[in-house]
Amino acid sequence: MTEFLYNGYRIIFSGDLGTSSNHLRYWRTDDLAYPDVLICEGTYGGKNRKGREEIAREFVDSIRAALERGGKVLLPIFAVGKTQEVLKILKDNWNKLPNVDIYLEGMSIETLRVYEQFLIYMDDRVRRGYLFNNINPFRWEALKTFKSLSERRRLHLRDGPCIIMAPSGMLRGGWSVWHMIRLASSEKNLIGILGHMEKGTVGYDLVNNVREFRLFDMITRKEVDVKVKCEVAAFEISAHAMHNELCNYISRVKPEKLILVHGEEANLLSLAESVKQHTGEIIIPSNGDKIDLQAKCTSDEAEKSVEIPISEDLAILLPASTKVKVRLNGKIKYAKSEDLKSLARNAS
Repeated sequence: MTEFLYNGYRIIFSGDLGTSSNHLRYWRTDDLAYPDVLICEGTYGGKNRKGREEIAREFVDSIRAALERGGKVLLPIFAVGKTQEVLKILKDNWNKLPNVDIYLEGMSIETLRVYEQFLIYMDDRVRRGYLFNNINPFRWEALKTFKSLSERRRLHLRDGPCIIMAPSGMLRGGWSVWHMIRLASSEKNLIGILGHMEKGTVGYDLVNNVREFRLFDMITRKEVDVKVKCEVAAFEISAHAMHNELCNYISRVKPEKLILVHGEEANLLSLAESVKQHTGEIIIPSNGDKIDLQAKCTSDEAEKSVEIPISEDLAILLPASTKVKVRLNGKIKYAKSEDLKSLARNAS
């Protein structure tokens, strides 16, 4: 989440909001309320999912079934966020799974190293485990990496179960496609599709029951015809907030102007309908559209401020719904003029 000033406007860009149930700390809105513009993702507008525990249980059960029949499990995965979330689910449930190797591929290896430098920014349970017991939530003895291309090839030539986690998450290319070419033909194997798949990707086609593909092998540099005979299962493991969480976030931020991005049109329209009472103008731009924010004031004027003590009288003197920047207990936050009475009482 990013906050910046432009032409006198206070603008917040949500980025991928994440959910209330993953390994990162849940987003906070106390210091970000009442922006002039909120640019917010709406990937899952109009959609809600099962609880995290139920999704994790179904995910682990499917993987266990594939491993117990001797199959290999391919998890096409995004390097940032999804890799770490899935590793944490697997580690937390490892006592329920056969003791096999988990191979991590590509950029997932590098991003995991970055995550491990910032474990204190994870949720409270992860942070306490790391600080007090030196527990890494993402690594254990099962986690491996390939040392060479020949090692990868040998893995597919021999029987035996394993788990492969490889970008790209939507099977646009990369190691996930390379591994899919080699394991899709066996009914013992499983391809687990995780979260949202965009139209036009192999991942989207798989969850919509397409089973014949012409795929590009990045090593041989040739196209290969692939018939998918393995099991394909989809799981709603996502780094994106669901509809109710998006509505909650927008209702707490209360922007004057809301720009909804990063979602199918139907999803964004559904979200817009649900939050229209919490914002002013709502814009759903198409790719390539430009939104012109005319300057509200000069950059010098935008930087000027006068600090005065918080008092209940300010609520009377200022026009209703005037936005005020408040320093309270050493922290900066934004409030409306009508909130100043309660803030003054808390400060006294």
